[in-house]
Amino acid sequence: MNIIRQIGVILLLPLYLVLGEIVSLEITRLTGIWVYYIYAIVFPTIGLVCTKIIAPKFKIYNITFVYIIGIVSAYIFVYPAQYPESHEFSYKWTYRPFLLIFVWASVLTAVLVIHEKYRNKPLA
Repeated sequence: MNIIRQIGVILLLPLYLVLGEIVSLEITRLTGIWVYYIYAIVFPTIGLVCTKIIAPKFKIYNITFVYIIGIVSAYIFVYPAQYPESHEFSYKWTYRPFLLIFVWASVLTAVLVIHEKYRNKPLA
């Protein structure tokens, strides 16, 4: 059972992307915020939290693996991005979505790793 869950962590990465796309587009439709900013919050959250839940053993390594895959993917697909047409700086290059992804994913990864590390230890 642990082997199936371990393989599932890797095989479910495309599912995280599809789920993140659906959630991000719906949030963008409701709020009107630029979709790249929504991607920057939703994709790392879904990927890292689902990995923590699904991974059977070595959760810290799995979370770190998904973090690295996510940052590399963000660098390939989002770095640099262009502002949308409706923005005052339309069609100019920006690095904000990538920086937001990097910062949010790093903070979330640190929180999840610390939580996993000290989860079963008493406070005092």
